[in-house]
Amino acid sequence: MPYFPPEVTGSAIKYQYVNPDAPAGNTIVSSLTSNPKTAFTSTSTIPEIYATVGGVARVEGSGLYGSGVVSLNLTVSIEMGGLIVGSVTVTPVLNLANMAWRIEITATILNSGLVEVQGYASFGSSLTATTVVNIRNTASFNMPLSGGVPVTISSQWGTLAVGGTITLKQMLVQVT
Repeated sequence: MPYFPPEVTGSAIKYQYVNPDAPAGNTIVSSLTSNPKTAFTSTSTIPEIYATVGGVARVEGSGLYGSGVVSLNLTVSIEMGGLIVGSVTVTPVLNLANMAWRIEITATILNSGLVEVQGYASFGSSLTATTVVNIRNTASFNMPLSGGVPVTISSQWGTLAVGGTITLKQMLVQVT
């Protein structure tokens, strides 16, 4: 997991992880028989020293997807500390290829382990259109902070989705 310290002296960024390329395992392909939720290979762990009250974590993931000939739905989720803190499900148009997608959340640590999350996701739906979905938080999450906070992004195709692919090209985790 590469750690990139802030470039600017006095920067408010305390921790930053950047996935500079798409390693093997960052493409998830749908199947006719089974499509379990699958985490992308790129992951990060926010060190415990930075997971403190008042801290704000921003997690972004983006890449490309294609929907294939049968596509019921696609769910993309961000997990922190083993909890799904942001998730969105879309029903892509059939036969899309190399369409952009992005998911982003901002998590604020309110007190010891209580986290508030908001965000959005966008999915290209044609060459000129994008579907944007809000990730609304209706309640705070209790998240264990000791030992660091693992961060993953996962996806899951709907049952019988044939020919769908999704690739995580970039992942960014920042804590301020």
